[in-house]
Amino acid sequence: MALRRILIVIAMPAILLVAGVGCGGGGSDTAASAATEGAAPANLVGTYAMTLKPSDVPPNPAPELTDRAERWTLKIANNGGMDGGPAFTIINDQLGTLESSRFGVDGDRIVLHDEECAVAPAPVESEYAWTLSGSSLRFSEVTNGCDDDVVLTLLTSEPWRKHG
Repeated sequence: MALRRILIVIAMPAILLVAGVGCGGGGSDTAASAATEGAAPANLVGTYAMTLKPSDVPPNPAPELTDRAERWTLKIANNGGMDGGPAFTIINDQLGTLESSRFGVDGDRIVLHDEECAVAPAPVESEYAWTLSGSSLRFSEVTNGCDDDVVLTLLTSEPWRKHG
């Protein structure tokens, strides 16, 4: 009986180790994506402006899209965010900052980390494809992490024009 207990005590850590190696993490795509993300390229960094049209606003919009929501500024910076890191900041020109998310870029994709979402209990992640042609920046949805569609609407409705 004592020998059996010794074998169980010795074998249990090995069994747990093998079981742990066999299990995958729930967010493996996000973890893999985060590993390949980097800073924004120099041509993407900067300040952009956009005017939201009434026709861009979805049915039953969140108040952020209707309360003095015509003019917006987007600042993309590789530093100056939380802990000095990158910041993807969306600003209502009349009401101030809507949000400032940490982000990473992988080729033509930008991933917003810890994005604020009024209808979610915790920050979310969203991914967008981006194209820059001259001073015109456009985004298209890859994955939208927030059901209120505020950031999705702001980023994808109209092109953003780079200042300077």
